Amino acid sequence: MSERLKLAALLGVRAARIRLGADAPPDLRTLPSSEWLQHLQEVDGDVLVRSAIHMFRSVFLPRWLESHRTERRPLRALEAAEQCFKRPGEDALRHALAMAEACAEVRVDAVGATHRIARCARAVACAAAHPTRELRLAALAEVFQTAEEELITTAAAFGFQRREAESRAQILEALHEILLPEEGK
Repeated sequence: MSERLKLAALLGVRAARIRLGADAPPDLRTLPSSEWLQHLQEVDGDVLVRSAIHMFRSVFLPRWLESHRTERRPLRALEAAEQCFKRPGEDALRHALAMAEACAEVRVDAVGATHRIARCARAVACAAAHPTRELRLAALAEVFQTAEEELITTAAAFGFQRREAESRAQILEALHEILLPEEGK
């Protein structure tokens, strides 16, 4: 089975799942985010980090900016993570880690559910800045778990109990746009 076909099936692309039939890997939408990385081991670490950056920018940053008009540390952490790829080097890595630390301070100051968004921004910056695959994967695990917690908690707060699968699908849809940009959903 080709790696792209397997990745498409993991991300829930119906055509890939049908084509692979019984050999299809598990659909990540049905698994807790804590299990995703064990199925994404073959994906390049940089691609996974870029996917996490895109997911944070499209799913969580608008929520943060809407409720925290003057607090920009999560935005700065995201921008620092992006700089690790645009202008790689020691300065970019140090800056991303400094912005990750700044987000840790935001988590202490944030009241209510939004502290998870700052925690997710911190983990994204750490994932971009960590030099080893092992440290990157640990940070990515925190990104995905925190993102899932935030979406499930937000859904529960608005009376939408048991929406785990929909929350996972929202995260995975954003990842799909980067991991398999030309594939249909």
